[in-house]
Amino acid sequence: MSNNLYHIGAFWILILKVIGTLIGGIVIAGTLAPIMGPLILRKCKKKNIIIGDADDFL
Repeated sequence: MSNNLYHIGAFWILILKVIGTLIGGIVIAGTLAPIMGPLILRKCKKKNIIIGDADDFL
């Protein structure tokens, strides 16, 4: 009986880790985007780089 509970608990821990990783990634991206966006835009303007140009996807 306790062996089955261990496996069920491990399953839920795995699910919670995946959800935590997804939510954590979204929070980190949401926090860094307003900071890094203008810095990258300024860097691209300084080097005269077009963001999203077709050469970026090759």
